[in-house]
Amino acid sequence: MDKLTKMYIRYSWMILMALLFVSSSTPEENGASCAQLPVEGSIVLNNNYSAEDLVKDVLTKGVCENVSNIENIGNNNGIGYFSNGSDIFDMEDGIILSTGYITNALGPNDYIDRSSNFEDNGGDADLAQLATGAVKDVVGIEFDFVPLDSFIEFTYIFASEEYCEFVGSAFNDVFGFFISGPGINGDFSNNGENV
Repeated sequence: MDKLTKMYIRYSWMILMALLFVSSSTPEENGASCAQLPVEGSIVLNNNYSAEDLVKDVLTKGVCENVSNIENIGNNNGIGYFSNGSDIFDMEDGIILSTGYITNALGPNDYIDRSSNFEDNGGDADLAQLATGAVKDVVGIEFDFVPLDSFIEFTYIFASEEYCEFVGSAFNDVFGFFISGPGINGDFSNNGENV
C-alpha cells in the first residue's frame, strides 16, 4: 500500500434532518410559517442497512479499496439509505444520518419540537469543538479507506428540523466532516481536519 495514497476518513454528523425543507428563500419570503413549508415528495427511506453496507455499497462503491474499521455512532434508527432524491435535491440516492428517526425526514414538519427521544450517547469530542453548547444525540459513521485515485469527493447536504424555532438561541445543530491521514495535521482527533 502506497503511504502517500493511504488516507483515513472519519465523519460524524449530528443532523436533525428535514431534507425536504431545502429552499432558496426563507419562509417569511414565501409568506409561509415553518409548518406550512411543502414537505411531501418522492424520497424513499430505508433503515434496513448496516453501516458497513452503506459505506461499501453506497458511499465508497468503486472509488476505494480496503475499506475497514466501519463503525456506527449513535442510534441505528438514525442511519439509513435514501433514494428518489433528485426531485427534492440534487442527489438521487445516498446515506441519511439523523439525530432522530430517519422516517421523520419525510415530513411533514407540522409541529414545533419534533423529537425522537434518542437516549443521549455522550456527545463527541470533535463536534464539541465546533458547537456553541452541549453536544447530544450524535449520529455518524466512522471508517478507514484507501482511495483508488489521488483525490476524493463527497457530496452532502446539511439540514435542520430546528431551523425556524431555534434560530438565534442557545440550541444549534452541528455538523462535522472530519478527515485524517498522511500529510494532514489538523486540530481534531487523529490530527484530523473538518472539511
